[in-house]
Amino acid sequence: MEGTVIAYRRGNPGDEEVPTPRPESELAQLLREKYGLTNKETEIAIRLIQNERQAAVVEELNISQNTLKTHRRRIYEKLGVLRQIDLVAEGHRLWTQARKNYGQG
Repeated sequence: MEGTVIAYRRGNPGDEEVPTPRPESELAQLLREKYGLTNKETEIAIRLIQNERQAAVVEELNISQNTLKTHRRRIYEKLGVLRQIDLVAEGHRLWTQARKNYGQG
C-alpha cells in the first residue's frame, strides 16, 4: 500500500536487515481478509478511518466525488455500517487488534 512505512530490525553487525511488519499494513490486511475489500477500497477506507477530508482523498487519489461516493458505499456495505463514524469505530477496533498482534498495544 502506498505510503506504508516499513521498519527494519537490526541484528548483529553484518547481519542482513529484516523488514518488520507494521500495524498499518496489518490493518490493511485485516480489512481485505475480513471484509473482502479491494486494494483501492482498503486505501480509501483507511483514509476515511483516519478522518481525512473527502476533498483531500479525491485530490490525492485523482478520482471524482462520484467515484469516492461509490467506493464509500461499497465499503459501508461490506463492513455492514451505515455511517462514517461506524466505519471509524470498526477501523479503530481492527487497529487495536493489529497493534496487539505486533506487541505494540
